[in-house]
Formats: sequence, C-alpha cells, structure tokens
Amino acid sequence: MTPNEIRSATYARLNVAAVTDLLSTQYGRAAIFWGRAPQATDSGSDAMFPHITISAPSNVGFNTKDSTGNNVILQIDIWSRAQDGALERLAEIASDRLDRTQWAITGFIAAEVEAMDFMDDPDGRTRRCMIRVRVISLP
Repeated sequence: MTPNEIRSATYARLNVAAVTDLLSTQYGRAAIFWGRAPQATDSGSDAMFPHITISAPSNVGFNTKDSTGNNVILQIDIWSRAQDGALERLAEIASDRLDRTQWAITGFIAAEVEAMDFMDDPDGRTRRCMIRVRVISLP
C-alpha cells in the first residue's frame, strides 16, 4: 500500500455525509485535511470547527514467509470547540467508519481502531479526539 493509497482510502472512509454534515462548512470543501488544517484569518473564530486532520502514516511492515506487507498506524485528530457532546458523537461516527470495515486498498486485510483519546487543548476552548487506526495489507 502506497502513501497515496492510504491517504485516498482514509479520506474515502471519512468523506461521507454522516461525517461531513457535522464538520465546518467554512473551508469550501469537506473539512478533512492531510496534515494541518488551513489557518483561519481570525484564529479565534469558532466557525472553522469542527474539522479533521490526518497525520502521515507510519509503516512498520507486516511480513509473512512469502511476502512483504504493510502494518500502518494512522493518527486521525478531530478538533472541535463545541462543549455539548458534539465531539464525542462525531468521534463515534468516524470510528465506526474506520473500524473493522472494508477499505479500498490493494491487498487489504484489516483495519482496527486501537485507541480513541479525548483531551483539552491548552487554549481552553478547543477539544480534540485522537483516533489511532492500524491498517494491515499484503501485496
């Protein structure tokens, strides 16, 4: 699985109405970003939340006697300023889209959410859910 393949597959799993309808509409497209979200002109504005960022994957390999495969860990962060449980609902929907589902990846074997951690940002307004997903494939 190539980095582009994992990027496309992750985006495809999250770019569905059940997720995007709950995200900010201020970006002019689905508020799902590879790396960092674009900085708002007014960084204090709540209008740019919630949004999702996806980190670069780390691949530690998944090898068998006969082939070399992929064991990829992805970190997906959901950022929100809502204090009404909206982050938790969005995280649950995103987790359901990622966990034990079929991904569009060559040689796909499995995807599993390994952790879902909630934390407060030091700014005192922003909250984050960090989801770690393991994706395994063979060529």
